[in-house]
Formats: sequence, structure tokens, C-alpha cells
Amino acid sequence: MITAEERLRRLGRFCEVTGYNPKSLIEFKRSNPEGFDNFIMDFVDKSLKSEKPAQVRNNLITIRSWLAHFGLKLERKIKLPVEDYVEEIVPSKEQLASILRHCDPRSRVIASLMAFSGIRPESIGNYLGSDGLRIKDLPELHIDKGTVTFEKVPHHHHCEKDFEQGKASILHIPS
Repeated sequence: MITAEERLRRLGRFCEVTGYNPKSLIEFKRSNPEGFDNFIMDFVDKSLKSEKPAQVRNNLITIRSWLAHFGLKLERKIKLPVEDYVEEIVPSKEQLASILRHCDPRSRVIASLMAFSGIRPESIGNYLGSDGLRIKDLPELHIDKGTVTFEKVPHHHHCEKDFEQGKASILHIPS
């Protein structure tokens, strides 16, 4: 996802949640800088109860970026917890089997690609579900009467377009 699109989406969600619009945020900051900073602190405190610190941090980055566009900045330093992904775990074989059993065919392919090849979600497609990996990107893949095979196993495929800062990546599909 492009950074500008992500920040626009986050700014829109922030405005929706707070009842402000982007222009009124700037007017609020200009008319009452200390009140605005307190408002942001309250928003951060409330957000940390339901969101991970990384999500709150990204929202703050978006707000700071929006303010900076108008020559403004938050005067208060806001500290966030550093434990971002403590709840995330690699699923066991049994958990993965359960996940795959509960997926529709499309989701099963996506989950399998992520679990067995190490591909990141951004390489499968963007947040809109488009512009990602396609079957035509796998020239050694053959589908015949419902059976999927590769000419060469393990299959290494160089992805021309990676969604992480334009870097190329390799898709490894094991045997």
C-alpha cells in the first residue's frame, strides 16, 4: 500500500471517530494549541485500550504529518508502550489445519501461501484486494483437471513488483 493512501485512510478514520474534519483539526490546533494537544493525548489513551501500540503509533504519525503540512506540530511528547506484537504467535500444525479447514477455497490458497512459502500479505495483494500475485505470475504452474503441479519443485519465483518500497522478492513454494 502506498504511504499516502494509508495516511489518508487513517486521517479519514480519525476524523470519523472524533467528529472533526481535516480542516477543523487545523483550525482547532491554531486556535487552541494546548487544548488540541490534550485532545490528542485523550485520543491516544482511549485508543490504547482497544488497539495495539503500533496502530496508535501509526495514527499519531498520520496526525503529525497532517499538522506538519500546515507548519504545525504537537508540542507534547507522547510515549507509547513498546510491546507491539506480544499477542501474535506462529500457529501450531493443529491450529493451521483448523484455519485451513474453515477457509473458503480462495482464503485457503492465501493462507497456504503465507504459511508454507513465507510470502507477505502485501505481495498477495493490496488492501483493496487487487494488484497482487496472479496465477500468470507463476509460469511453471500447471492446472490440469483440477490438479495443480509445478514443473520444478521447490519452485522459486522472482516477483517483479514487491509492495515494500519497490524491492524485489522471491516466492519459494516448497515441495
